Amino acid sequence: KRRRRSQQAEFAVIFLDLDRFKNVNDSLGHPTGDCLLKALTKRLASRLRDEDSFGRLGGDEFLIVLSHARRLESAASIARELISLLEEPFALENGSEIYVGVSIGISVYPQDGDKATQLIQHADAAMYQAKDSGRNAVRFFLPSMQLAAEKRLRMIGELRKALPRSELVAHFQPQFNAQRQLCGAETLLRWQHPQQGLVMPGEFIHLAEEAGLVVAIGDWTLREALYQFKSWHNDLPGTSIGRVAVNVSDATDQPSWILVSPNSGSMKPTTPEITEARTP
Repeated sequence: KRRRRSQQAEFAVIFLDLDRFKNVNDSLGHPTGDCLLKALTKRLASRLRDEDSFGRLGGDEFLIVLSHARRLESAASIARELISLLEEPFALENGSEIYVGVSIGISVYPQDGDKATQLIQHADAAMYQAKDSGRNAVRFFLPSMQLAAEKRLRMIGELRKALPRSELVAHFQPQFNAQRQLCGAETLLRWQHPQQGLVMPGEFIHLAEEAGLVVAIGDWTLREALYQFKSWHNDLPGTSIGRVAVNVSDATDQPSWILVSPNSGSMKPTTPEITEARTP
């Protein structure tokens, strides 16, 4: 458990990140996203005190400095109030009504650092823990979170090299119909990490989304699935494998179906399936 530190906290730093704000920009357009940010800024400012500092770091990230935060409980209480404040939908001027969620990380001075960069970095690490816990959550910084943040950055760096190093692999799981007849296959993406061995997609797809790699990985997975599908039909004439399912992240812009020619004149679709991967 976190040691008690409720006394003598001079101020607290709140790192607030909007959940799935990218979906708003992608589906409703950037002007609507800008309107949402303005409305959200106004609503947040209405709760803060005159002595508090508040600003937007960029994108969907906001930083709040709570002055005279003598007790951790008071910082946590304000953070929870901010979450409740944002649970009400935003009615924008263009007629859109939008619900948003937030993830909040908190660091305190001087326990979590005596420099601004340290406090922001630690509040950011706590925010990622809040996001990983299911969003619309608050987390205080713990030293172990810094290790998790460093691991995340290291994994992202290694993931960037996975495609050019041919470390991604596609496995195929057979699918059967109600008569227990083979009818298709599902593509299962894996990362053959040089040190960690076989890594499951639940451990790296959200990192790919964060790093902007998910589209390239999705394209690679589709190509592998189509190549394998065509190989089955070339090598196994009359095969009953009529389709290949491919999981794609909702962060990609893949078409609803794709055609491939396994043999002369025959066109077969793949079936994209949306993953449960997290979207920032």
